[in-house]
This record gives sequence, C-alpha cells and structure tokens, in this order.
Amino acid sequence: MSATGQEYTRYKKLNWQAYTKHGTVECRHHSASIDFVKISNWICLIQGLIERAMKVKKIKPINPSILEQSNHETLVKHEVERLMKVCSADRAMRRYFRGRSEQMMNRI
Repeated sequence: MSATGQEYTRYKKLNWQAYTKHGTVECRHHSASIDFVKISNWICLIQGLIERAMKVKKIKPINPSILEQSNHETLVKHEVERLMKVCSADRAMRRYFRGRSEQMMNRI
C-alpha cells in the first residue's frame, strides 16, 4: 500500500492499520453530533469491540495480500463486513454502517 493509502487508513475513527501492525485496534474520538442513530450505533460498535476483545485471546489478523491487492472501495467494504462480524452486529447496525461507509466513499 502506498504511503498515502497508509496515512488515509491510519487517521480514521477506528485505526485498523494498528491492528495489522500491532494486533490492536485504536479507537479514536467521534465527532460531535446530536444525531441519536449515529451516536447509538457508534456506542454499539465500540461496545461490540470491547465485548469481543474480552471473549477471545486473539483475533485473526487481516491477510496482508488483501491490503496489497484491493482497491480502496473493495478494502473498505471488506473492513466494514469484518468489523460487523467481529462485533456481532445485528441487521440494523450492519445496514447503518454499510450505508455510512458508502456515503464516505462517495465523498472521496
């Protein structure tokens, strides 16, 4: 992955680049919001990550070949689906984060 791509993925609300390098996920702040759906989904996401971390000793790292061979859109979709699985997200939460990731990709 290019340096630009690495910087782009590192400075997100959830830093998955830290996971591939250190085996950890860095949770960054959330922007200010009064949108209940946005806030509640963020809380559920972080809660799901914490619960998962407490249950398992080690989560299988992302295969580096995916990072090297995927375009940005494919990589984002893969990360969102993996994150939803790790967090045991329900249908509504999956739908919300898929939609948010599509919105963010369309801004780029």
